[in-house]
Amino acid sequence: MASLLAEFKGKVDLIYIDPPFDVGADFTMDVSIGNEKETVGKDQSTLEMVANRDMWGKGTDSYLHMMYERFWLMKELLSENGTPFVHCDQTMEHFDHV
Repeated sequence: MASLLAEFKGKVDLIYIDPPFDVGADFTMDVSIGNEKETVGKDQSTLEMVANRDMWGKGTDSYLHMMYERFWLMKELLSENGTPFVHCDQTMEHFDHV
């Protein structure tokens, strides 16, 4: 998001984020193809490895700091009438980073 500030600061009307919830799960999966006897191999990119896991592992303070930085960037990007949508669950939604 920081790379978007120069061009889009104050111009974005909607932002949706789906941050990790720190539930400790790995959401990667194998997908069967055809009659399930066929398989296709593909190594995950670094981004895919991170995106499919919900294992923060650096502690709650570190997680809240990461989220704070992202919320600040969203605030800078949003227009006066812009709206942020954040997908969250009970794992981290109740924390207040001050």
